Amino acid sequence: MRVGYYKENQKGHFMSASQIILTREDFCKLKEMKCFHHGSDYEKLEEEIKHAKIVGEGELPRDIVTMNRQITLLNMEENKKINMTIVYPCDADFFQHKISVLSPLGMTLLGLKVNQVINWTFPDGDTKTLKVLGVQPQSTVKVIVH
Repeated sequence: MRVGYYKENQKGHFMSASQIILTREDFCKLKEMKCFHHGSDYEKLEEEIKHAKIVGEGELPRDIVTMNRQITLLNMEENKKINMTIVYPCDADFFQHKISVLSPLGMTLLGLKVNQVINWTFPDGDTKTLKVLGVQPQSTVKVIVH
């Protein structure tokens, strides 16, 4: 059971979130990462995805946070929007707001839906309430190497 995950219902009350949803392709890529990443970071991710609901690409709801989708979060204390994308570790780039799925925040956001809320403690010790405001579709650009 994921702890600390909440979604806001229509009356403005926070309720526990349901299991995460992943595409079959993302699930397989995340499982394959075990060959390259060892230790507690991967073990935490593995625990997160162990009970995930696996769906085909066309079945993934548009409001789900998943790999390579740009998400918009709202820092509810500061009323500040933050855009970021959850990516595989080799694609992580702090300056481009691309965070690794192996990072604690990446693991936490993976599988959430629009309007779900989490309480997040940042490295400086401040705890902020973050709400998922939007999710942009995955990029369909394919790189072909000749």
